[in-house]
Amino acid sequence: MRVGRGELYAGRALLIALIAVVVLPFISIFTTALHPSRTVPVGLEWPADPQWGNFIEAFNVANRTHVFSVNSTLYNRSGNVLSYNAPFGQVTGTDSTLYRERQIQFAARFQF
Repeated sequence: MRVGRGELYAGRALLIALIAVVVLPFISIFTTALHPSRTVPVGLEWPADPQWGNFIEAFNVANRTHVFSVNSTLYNRSGNVLSYNAPFGQVTGTDSTLYRERQIQFAARFQF
């Protein structure tokens, strides 16, 4: 199979780029692993005042139904006659997909 010179150079350039993207991170991890124990590589330093934060978020703790729509039609008109709408004010839609049972989320954040 014969390949054109331009395609050959493009293929080689792509191969070199892929090798750089894949191999270089492993080389940097390997050199970091070779540092003596309990030392920090050059360019990295431990902050003077690191901060740790713990968070708790709670959703629907009271376990209440979330109402999203209510029947708001007070009167119905039929020709020239107005009649009272009996289901006025009743709940017509709740959401049980996003707002379900009690949900608690724990998180921790380390800032340096």
